[in-house]
Amino acid sequence: MAQLEYDVIFISYSQAGYINSDCNEITFLNLGTATANVESVPLMINQSMTVNGNSCEHTSKQFQLTFTNSGSQTQNLVVIRKVYTNA
Repeated sequence: MAQLEYDVIFISYSQAGYINSDCNEITFLNLGTATANVESVPLMINQSMTVNGNSCEHTSKQFQLTFTNSGSQTQNLVVIRKVYTNA
């Protein structure tokens, strides 16, 4: 069986909207001071959430992102995606 190759993609979001997954694994990391809500799951400062897939699995789910912001808080959600390049 051939070895699977993958790439890791990092993207920062500072506005509410939808995040396209199109990957095997996705991690959400809140580096802002505002609470980031991914599909209504609140992520406080420096908290993260990972959705794992088994080998060769793929998801195309769109995750909804909102922020709970009071005043001068910063909005910064980093998304890390594991994407197969030869599957």
